[in-house]
Amino acid sequence: MDLTLIARVRDGLILSTSIEGGDGGDTNIVKYSNQAKMLFKKLNNAPTMQSVESGPYMFHYVIKEAICCLCLCDRTFPRKLAFAYLEDIGQEFLNQNANRIEQVIRPYHFLEFDQYIQQAKRKYADRSRLVVNSHTFSRLNLVKINMLSKVRFSSHNFIYSCKFRLLLGYLYYSFYKITFSKNISRMSNVRDFDYLVIGGGSGGIASARRAREFGVSVALIESGRLGGTCVMPSYLLFFKRYISKVELIRGRASFVKDGTVEVNGQKFRGKQTLIAVGVSFIYYLYIYLLLHIIIRKTVVVGAGYIAVELAGVLANLGSDTHLLIRFDKVLRTFDETLSTSLTEAMDNGPVKIHKKTQIESVVKRSDGLLTIRTNEGIIDDVETLIWAIGRTPSTKELNLENVGVRTDAVGNIIVDEYQNTSAENILCIGDATGKYLLTPVAIAAGRRLAHRLFNNESNNKLDYENIATVVFSHPLVGTVGLTEAEAIAKYGKNEVTIYKSKFNPMYHAVTKHKEPCVMKLICAGEDEKVVGVHLLGAGSDEMLQGFAVALTMGATKKQFDQCVAIHPTSAEELVTMRGGMKPE
Repeated sequence: MDLTLIARVRDGLILSTSIEGGDGGDTNIVKYSNQAKMLFKKLNNAPTMQSVESGPYMFHYVIKEAICCLCLCDRTFPRKLAFAYLEDIGQEFLNQNANRIEQVIRPYHFLEFDQYIQQAKRKYADRSRLVVNSHTFSRLNLVKINMLSKVRFSSHNFIYSCKFRLLLGYLYYSFYKITFSKNISRMSNVRDFDYLVIGGGSGGIASARRAREFGVSVALIESGRLGGTCVMPSYLLFFKRYISKVELIRGRASFVKDGTVEVNGQKFRGKQTLIAVGVSFIYYLYIYLLLHIIIRKTVVVGAGYIAVELAGVLANLGSDTHLLIRFDKVLRTFDETLSTSLTEAMDNGPVKIHKKTQIESVVKRSDGLLTIRTNEGIIDDVETLIWAIGRTPSTKELNLENVGVRTDAVGNIIVDEYQNTSAENILCIGDATGKYLLTPVAIAAGRRLAHRLFNNESNNKLDYENIATVVFSHPLVGTVGLTEAEAIAKYGKNEVTIYKSKFNPMYHAVTKHKEPCVMKLICAGEDEKVVGVHLLGAGSDEMLQGFAVALTMGATKKQFDQCVAIHPTSAEELVTMRGGMKPE
């Protein structure tokens, strides 16, 4: 089941989606998503259960009350299992969201339902263990799409005799009785591991793999996709061989008062238990994949890096993009020079920034477009509204209070410099700590933790002071080390020296568009140790990595000056700056 969609029947609005990554076959997900959208537009007076032939795949859909559940399957996948799967997720979706379906005004409102869809996929993918009630298939129809213009329907009924149903039921009962008795015996025992990792994102997998290299027993608990949110989780399939010696446990984890972790009724215990559950997120990448045309008009709400990156990408692809921010600058947690310079550059670009603006109401019109009222006026004819105002840690369902793990008011787990929580032998890394929500940070912290716990490296820990960060905005932003404000707070204003430069790089020398380049060094002490490097402009992402190494090694401004500059490059500016000034 490569694609699953749940839509509202009356208007075809997509409510939830789940996409499987893969590395072979005809996986043009955009094409099949567009076909699904066409089917959703033809739901009025359509049969409640249908199959649709499309190339090497089959669409199957089921209409249940106000929703339509659709999946895309390989032709070899049994139709009865596909319809049972759709009945399952449809009923569960109604159980969870029936009262909210008609109030939804934006697509993909229930994307968190993907977690249940993933569980159902695994259940129905195991064809040998499923027995499906034949009543579900008494009114199936086969539909063939011909160039997506002519649709023909033909009925196809599945008829089972009463004797066959009784025999099927008896066999299932016998199988269930045997396996259930075995499961009861198995679940009465607690399974022990040296390392129990909760969360199959980048950080959890990295830590589990590294621990396994040291010869300890490792189990990884994950209820959804492996790989987390960075770039492509499906790329993890390439590394499947590396986690083959880590036992994968599918399901949701929760702590029990006796200190064990319960998953699907089975208890597990780790000599060391790592929490790496990350944060709740919106699948904005999948929204892009499902778009059949460029969005004509978009409103993005937020001033952080996700909002800035999304707004820049959409605007440069041709969408009329509006960015709504509460204050007067974007990236306000970054160095003041970067925040100001990027805001100015974006003001001169295709993104329309609405400063000191907050949404008061959103109205969906009869034509499907949105009218957004703000404290500054009305933005009309909006096709898509994207909220990028932050994410919350996925810690709520872990029952952390049962084992004494402390969290802050938001739900971030409080840890010390060695990733220890307030509970003995329970640790936490990654986004769930609320610090540096970046995939490379979670990976680095996870690996260092494995070395400390299982390779006798008692002082191994991640230094969070010099984390290099890049924002793929337009223009690019790169930063490592302390901001000017942080340096003043740490060393005092008299001990800080600032070097700044602003110019137009040679790349834009002969073009009408003059994209700025801003560079800033922050130095501390008499020897002018470089404690911060901040860049804006083309190539900032590539330049920053090398200078981050220099910063980590404790380089001084004098050592920067002794480096022979490579000409003509933007990077040479960082080793030729003169005229340092004290902060204002």
